[in-house]
Amino acid sequence: MKQQVLTPARERRRFYLRYTILFGILCLLVFMPFLIYDKSFVWANDGLSQHFNAFVYLGDYLRGILKTLFTEGRLVIPMWEFGIGYGADIITTLQYYVLGDPVAIFSMVPVGGQEEELYGLLILLRLYLSGVSFCAFSRKMGCGRYASMAASFTYAFCGFVINGVVRHPYFASPMIYLPLILLGVEKIFRKESPVLYTVMIFVAAISNFYFFYMLVLLTVLYVLFRFFSLVKEHIWKNLGLYFAKFCGFALIGLAMAAVLFLPVAMAFLSDSRASTNYVPELLYSRSQYEAFLGSFVSDSAATTWSFIGVSPIVLLGIGGLFLCKKQNGWLKGLFLLFTVFLLIPYVGYAFNGFGYVTNRWVFGYVFLCAFILAKTMPQLVQLSQKKKLALGAGAVVYTLLCMVLEKSHT
Repeated sequence: MKQQVLTPARERRRFYLRYTILFGILCLLVFMPFLIYDKSFVWANDGLSQHFNAFVYLGDYLRGILKTLFTEGRLVIPMWEFGIGYGADIITTLQYYVLGDPVAIFSMVPVGGQEEELYGLLILLRLYLSGVSFCAFSRKMGCGRYASMAASFTYAFCGFVINGVVRHPYFASPMIYLPLILLGVEKIFRKESPVLYTVMIFVAAISNFYFFYMLVLLTVLYVLFRFFSLVKEHIWKNLGLYFAKFCGFALIGLAMAAVLFLPVAMAFLSDSRASTNYVPELLYSRSQYEAFLGSFVSDSAATTWSFIGVSPIVLLGIGGLFLCKKQNGWLKGLFLLFTVFLLIPYVGYAFNGFGYVTNRWVFGYVFLCAFILAKTMPQLVQLSQKKKLALGAGAVVYTLLCMVLEKSHT
């Protein structure tokens, strides 16, 4: 019998079908405690007072607009709500939570009082989409099917997700957008269509001003490292050319999002919380540095919001990356830079818009770690015996350090 040759389209369908099945199984395993103890994803603190209320309000808000449009033939978009505090602007209040988020548009679906269940399902949908977007980027970068799928799961179920996204659903949005923005970056580097890059800048800017700022910083760093790894001739001339391209296409996306982005940006800049006299410390405390190693593979955070919590196999992938000399130098540079970033309070301060120190940008670090795994997984089994021993010894040393360091005992 002749072996059936799959077309690229059919191969992609089979790949994402397998991904969907495995994602469903992992969701059941990871979130089984919620089912056992009959708990929802609505967190008692911010979840109940902010996120869930904003989600339900958005559904009523959108249904009201559609009802007026279809019954009276008038497009009426309410701009002020007296029920928010002592009265507040709807656009600038909701944009931080749900307004502009493409997934949140499902809040308008009438579910007969089952908003809590819909709220939870949309969290799982966001995790699913973050894995899909990671796979799309990883496959574009030449990573294998199984390596991409395995890495996508450590990305979609990382510590940032378990500790952050479940409690703050919109924290998943940048995890979906980052791989697609970088996929658009790769398309521009390869002289392909810039449409995806422009569209994703638009979607990220219209979804959440706060995380858009972090995405911009992460994208700039990625572009710089990738540029110097790809371009070897007429460097400064090409740097100016690509700078103009990336900025130009980004400005188009930003202009498309201006209807929401501008009023929210203006409100943010005039907020009293945006102007403080806070000055971060030069370094973190000793106990925080001791907790850093353990935070790689656990649900603990060494510093504020630095939830990493990847699968331990990622550490083998990182070790394999540095054992393969003269390969993926740009990835090594980015990993070392981002790791140093997590160890310096001022970086968390800068990524948080110079408000206070927090490392919510850590989703970008997890993305990089997962991509390193996707890139190096096929090479791990091909390492020489000497390098395999070195990798094993590194794993033993890491384990011993976690045992010795009290704060890494998790």
